[in-house]
Amino acid sequence: MVDISLYAAFLVAAFVLCLTPGPDMMFVVAMGGRGGPTTGMMAALGVAFGALAHAVAAALGLSALFTSLPTLYHVLRWIGAAYLLYLAVKAFRDRSSLGGDEAATTGSPVPGRVRAFRQGAVTNLLNPKVILFNVAFLPQLNVFSGTVFAGLAARLAVGPD
Repeated sequence: MVDISLYAAFLVAAFVLCLTPGPDMMFVVAMGGRGGPTTGMMAALGVAFGALAHAVAAALGLSALFTSLPTLYHVLRWIGAAYLLYLAVKAFRDRSSLGGDEAATTGSPVPGRVRAFRQGAVTNLLNPKVILFNVAFLPQLNVFSGTVFAGLAARLAVGPD
């Protein structure tokens, strides 16, 4: 059985994580503003898929791997920061899509929905805040002999970043 104080701390941290806007939220808003509601929804689904992948990885023991190889965690964190910086530079360089002239230059006024999903998933998978949350909290919610499937269920119930 999960200790109630640990579960309460988890819920508070998950709530704060969901309330603080991060790169995932900014990405979804930007994609929705740029490509419309359907593209924004696809980006949000990509972010949710990334959150699911994080929860499954934590349930399968990713935290133990990061504990034994902390350099791996730092490398993944820096890759995530570099990817977010790449997306920011790309957004600043691509001014035509913000002005509405994209239809004349590319023939398509909306960014690809599949691309929005893929970028949303990658943005969440490389988000240091989400990685840290999953590495720090989910392993503490183990109830079935070393697995964290109860924590996985709790994380999925609370929702993504």
